Formats: sequence, structure tokens, C-alpha cells
Amino acid sequence: MFKLNLVRFPNLNKRPPLVKAVKKGLLWNVTPSDSLKFNIDGSSRGKLGPVGIGGVLRDNTAAIKLVFSKAIGVANSNVAELLAVREALSVYTSSRWASSHRCEIVHISRSVNDIFDALAKSGVTRLVDLVVSYD
Repeated sequence: MFKLNLVRFPNLNKRPPLVKAVKKGLLWNVTPSDSLKFNIDGSSRGKLGPVGIGGVLRDNTAAIKLVFSKAIGVANSNVAELLAVREALSVYTSSRWASSHRCEIVHISRSVNDIFDALAKSGVTRLVDLVVSYD
């Protein structure tokens, strides 16, 4: 399924502008040089249904360091969002960057950025967890 996301979002591995107006009034802000930023999302089908989570870890230049997408089980959308935060913390603390960088975790609304939403939605039906490191 991730290949479909790369076809749908061919610029996933390209560096976006450092400050980008993604929607009127909303900007992507540069993090300090010793920080990394996780943009995450959780998705559920129905009030209580299959849950998927996804996220992208970027550095202060907006270079993608890591992408994840996972199926979690059955829950509601609020639990999906919390599980996405937990997974981002888990992935970060076990990464090689944990000892040298601080981490911000930021939720991005699907109306603002559909890449994170697509990663979370693909996680709903994912049979194998996806964690890809680009660095």
C-alpha cells in the first residue's frame, strides 16, 4: 500500500519549503537545529472500528528522516490519535537521533496535509507495519 501512496504523493521524499502556507493562516514552522518534528495522524473506520496510525519525522531543513504507518486494532478516532502520539514517541526514543535531538510531535489536520492522513488511513488495513528510515 505504501507504493500507492508514493504514486499518489510523488513528492513525499522531496524537501518542502522551510515555511509553507499549507492552508490560509497555517504555516509549517522550522524547528531548531537540534530538534526533529513528527507530524502524525490517526484514523478509524466508524465510531468504533479498525484503527491506523501514521507519521513523518523531519529535521529542521524539512528533510524526511523517517515514515511510519501501522494497523493498531479496533478503537475510536480519539484513541487512534493518542496511539499515533505513543508510536511516534516509541519510534523516536529507539532511533539513533534520540541522544542528539529533541523531538516535537505535531498533529496535522487532514484538511491541511493529506500525506499524514493517507499514511494513517493505509495503516487501517496494513498487514505488515511500515517503518522506513531515510537517513
